[in-house]
Amino acid sequence: MYMFKQYWYVFVIGIVLVLWIIVDPAQEQQTSSDDMFVVEDTDTEEVSSEEDTGSTEVMVDIKGEVKQPGVFEMNAEQRVKDVVDLAGGFTEEADQTSINLAERVYDEMVIIVYSSEAEQGTNGSIRQADKIRINQASIEELKELPGVGEVKANAIIEYRESNGPFKDASELTKVTGIGDKTVEQLKEQVQVP
Repeated sequence: MYMFKQYWYVFVIGIVLVLWIIVDPAQEQQTSSDDMFVVEDTDTEEVSSEEDTGSTEVMVDIKGEVKQPGVFEMNAEQRVKDVVDLAGGFTEEADQTSINLAERVYDEMVIIVYSSEAEQGTNGSIRQADKIRINQASIEELKELPGVGEVKANAIIEYRESNGPFKDASELTKVTGIGDKTVEQLKEQVQVP
């Protein structure tokens, strides 16, 4: 008992040391398991963002008065200006007013940059070989089509805005007021990517 009274602090230090050894490994193990969960969450987010990125890739064909015409893989959020830049820019003969540089790109888009001397329709990016590009045409251009007045032109644009671009001419039958007969008349006069 005399030794205990004289060396009580050694006993207290021993107890603190034993408690520290017991508690410390549990904290390390808990921390490492927390780290594992953070790593798993990060990996899951990366996979999700990779899937999102993959779904927005589109192929765009640019032709005419650009330095390096060709087909380019683009992000759907990019603009026609980005495609022109990838194609090396305009040539000196290019009519830069023939296309809308601010337009968003979409899959299977064809951009034709005309020379300033070439004759063209009302808008070089919308007309190609006297066909109206149904996914880009204005109300006035749609009204030029046989059997399409202002009401049907508005219906086409409303459908396009709410459902995205047309993928096939036969999809026009889903537009209010357009039936199979009208689509048959329009197939030769519209271009769908």
